[in-house]
Amino acid sequence: MKKTDSRLRTLQVLGQPVYYLALPEGNFVLIRPICELLGVDTDNQLEKLKADEILRDEHSTKSVHLPTDDRRRS
Repeated sequence: MKKTDSRLRTLQVLGQPVYYLALPEGNFVLIRPICELLGVDTDNQLEKLKADEILRDEHSTKSVHLPTDDRRRS
């Protein structure tokens, strides 16, 4: 049986589930799945987020199990 992170939540975007973490310090969106859903380059979008004057301080990495596979992802 796959173990998923109990803090993991989903919302629907363009009819597809998008995962985010609900933590006491706030909600954390998983960037890679959103980029894949929208068809944009993940690495490029991450660089833009890190370079943004406001968003760069909000960028962080968390590790979770998605319900779609057994791998632990950042």
